[in-house]
Amino acid sequence: MGSICKESLERSSVAPDNDQETDTGFRGKSKHLSHDRNKIITEAKGTCHLFGRRSSRNDSPYTVSPRSSRLCLNLSGRPPGAKRAFICGVSYKKQKFRLRGVVNDVHSMRDFLVKQFNFPRDCILILSEEDSDMPPTKKNTEDGFKWLTRDLQFGDSLFFYYSGHGLRQPDFNEDEKDGFDETICPVDFKTEGMIVDNYINEAIVRPLKQGVILHAIIDSCHSGTMLDLPLVYNKTMGKWDDNRPPSGAYKGTNGGKAICFSACEDYQQAADTSVSTFVFFFLVIIIWVHMQFLTA
Repeated sequence: MGSICKESLERSSVAPDNDQETDTGFRGKSKHLSHDRNKIITEAKGTCHLFGRRSSRNDSPYTVSPRSSRLCLNLSGRPPGAKRAFICGVSYKKQKFRLRGVVNDVHSMRDFLVKQFNFPRDCILILSEEDSDMPPTKKNTEDGFKWLTRDLQFGDSLFFYYSGHGLRQPDFNEDEKDGFDETICPVDFKTEGMIVDNYINEAIVRPLKQGVILHAIIDSCHSGTMLDLPLVYNKTMGKWDDNRPPSGAYKGTNGGKAICFSACEDYQQAADTSVSTFVFFFLVIIIWVHMQFLTA
């Protein structure tokens, strides 16, 4: 979701490496980037906004998941490659909370992954309202998570990008320090429901085995801890905060690494714009610096 840059990025989160005494989750050469990392995170900016609620009113073109034959084919075909990406962009067309700039974000992210990091085009799964066979419904998004983490092997590099609305709701599992679960909103969320951060963690963080790394960018409101990772960067204090749930539930990986860059804090909101400011800022600065070391 294209966003108006207003405040410094507050949240970058990681799942720590079990084999090293570090709280960054970065490995090898990346330890030399510690000073640059803090500087980059401090400089990055962006916030996003939505107020909304689940409703039974049918003003979405997707009341149930439409045909998704190509997605089913992807799930049933040969395993994805060692480099694979799942890009999910939700514009909410014909709805009063429509977002501008999402289509540009999706295309820019795909092209960047292909041209700069040699991701094969057939290993990039895109859900977009531009494609009537592959819309970003709740069912398709959940299937996309399964595709992303299918048949993982040592050395696999995964990438997840979400551009759309995000919300928060009361946490009844006692696994959120602030008392709220964060959610992403698929195109049919008003009828099918939102996707909660707990589910996202179980779907794409927990399966990461040793030697597998996930980079994620969540460009939505309330996105600070959308992956529920154990460590969260605190820009104000210049340190990593412990984000492990009070309930004691394990939210880390299965030996792999997960790194997430979020548009804003869990409590933050902002307006969207047709200019893809947030995405391009990250493309040029953050992804280039980190992924050239971590996906080589």
